Amino acid sequence: MARPIEVREHGKHGPDIVVLHGGPGGQGSVVSLAAALAPSYHVLEPLMRAAGTLPLTMDQHAEDVAQIAPPQATYIGWSWGAMLGLTFAALYPERVKSLVLVGCGPYDEVSREEHLARRRASLGPDGEARYFDLLARLRTTTDVEWANSLLGQLGELVEKSQAVEPIGLTSADTVPDAAGYLETWADVVRLQRDRIEPERFGAVSCPVLMLHGEEDTHPGHLIRDVLQAYIPQLAFIGIPACGHVPWYERYGREAFFTALKQWIEGIK
Repeated sequence: MARPIEVREHGKHGPDIVVLHGGPGGQGSVVSLAAALAPSYHVLEPLMRAAGTLPLTMDQHAEDVAQIAPPQATYIGWSWGAMLGLTFAALYPERVKSLVLVGCGPYDEVSREEHLARRRASLGPDGEARYFDLLARLRTTTDVEWANSLLGQLGELVEKSQAVEPIGLTSADTVPDAAGYLETWADVVRLQRDRIEPERFGAVSCPVLMLHGEEDTHPGHLIRDVLQAYIPQLAFIGIPACGHVPWYERYGREAFFTALKQWIEGIK
């Protein structure tokens, strides 16, 4: 068995919660969410396996989480972490009490094209040019530290463009892993190209909630419609005046935490 991944613990009492960070390669990006939940819940924050030890696939990341998680818990995944949460719930359905998807990514071409169009509009011409410049350099550099720096810059650029009125940035909490990002994202692309995902999400048996900022460049309603074909029990709450990171949004934060806590407490 592979060496267990690192996991941070927040809070000591209450229901077990596992929060899954964004990226991929965005270790630490949900630490502020975990800390906000810690007074009421026992929260675990797994950190994605770094590149170079094992092949980084979605299945491997799910196995890593299974190795360190409680027998059953509520899972809250943000951005790529929401996608990992779906993979985990499909592979280990008995381990998931309920699943919350925050800012989930797309699973079909229509949703992807809409996301790209929204991102292009939010970045503007100069921002889009910088985005593609950073991405090109990230994909070609052989300097590990420089690659991680480029991924951090890329994440901050995109996050700022996806926010309405941010009171903080997850990029300030993140330790980027560029090699892990590139390797894992290649597997995300493969799974969708071969229709393995979202088709295997039909195995997800737990209650599922999408919490999605209405101003997120990821088109929540389109993504919801695709997922509901495989997960009919999926519920959706759109948060007005809110971008991709609801807990860091001035106008969306309260509505986000109210809906999230009501969901957690309502699952028996």
